[in-house]
Amino acid sequence: MNDWFHNCLSVEKTPAGWVPCRFTPRQLDYYQSLSVWAGIRSRCCTGITMDFTTDARELSFSFQTGDFCRNWLAFDLFEEDRLLYSAVYPEGVPSGRVVFRRDHGGRARFSLHLPYQCQITLNDFSFGDASPILPSRKGVLWCIGDSITQGMEAVHPSQTYAALLGETLQMNVFNQAVGGIGFKDLCLDFSGVPKADAVLVALGTNDCPCALEDWEQYAGRVKESIRLIRDAADAAPVTLISPFWRGDLEERGFQDTLPRIRALLEEEAGRAGFHFIDGLKVLPHDPSFCGDGRLHPNDLGFSICARVLAGQIGI
Repeated sequence: MNDWFHNCLSVEKTPAGWVPCRFTPRQLDYYQSLSVWAGIRSRCCTGITMDFTTDARELSFSFQTGDFCRNWLAFDLFEEDRLLYSAVYPEGVPSGRVVFRRDHGGRARFSLHLPYQCQITLNDFSFGDASPILPSRKGVLWCIGDSITQGMEAVHPSQTYAALLGETLQMNVFNQAVGGIGFKDLCLDFSGVPKADAVLVALGTNDCPCALEDWEQYAGRVKESIRLIRDAADAAPVTLISPFWRGDLEERGFQDTLPRIRALLEEEAGRAGFHFIDGLKVLPHDPSFCGDGRLHPNDLGFSICARVLAGQIGI
């Protein structure tokens, strides 16, 4: 089954079924040691797809879930680049069976987007006379980030900005995002991740408490992170995005710290030769574009972010 899963680094066969993973064992150990929540989020299946061809009129599979970082999930199925169906579970469920029915037969190409909210174990596939295929993409894009890059609060996994960038730029996206992290605690070991043709880094909004406590120490961590990302990217172009608009700055007491972080990132991006994008010019400054009304984009917000970033990313 390894040939069926894409945008992941490994697929483990367990007694319960197949478990795809987007991080290396060293990265998983690091995030697990960081916190319980980081461990859960690093095992979520954001960005992972199954790609295949079949002539079946009905496609189905069973699944089991692990711990959730958001209490819902969805599977999106595309037929020849057209969203055919989305199986949405408005509440977290421990298991289930998904059935997609086609209106017509004929062999076609399919892509199944897995949920970003939890670890998924898949089994009992019924795809007919199916064959795995490689996505027709032209390169590898690393997306390094926090919960926004992971996809929260999108309903549909195919509508996160990272997934939409992959479609627009026709690149294979390795989503290296973990909700809650920042430069303060990013895992800087990228050994074992496929060589990048481009790198996108979107961090900083979770760093305000750390930056407030000790600015000099925080600035040093940012510089170290940027240096190691530059080394890991090798010759690939790197785009650094400063934090998006958020509607709770005054409530959190970050109204002075976040602009300072933004200025630091712009300065360090220039020194490293990174392309810099001002995150304030990406997501509209309107809570209606956020699933939680303050920070995380909804599906429409992500669509706007992807459109803006696709036109500005330094590739």
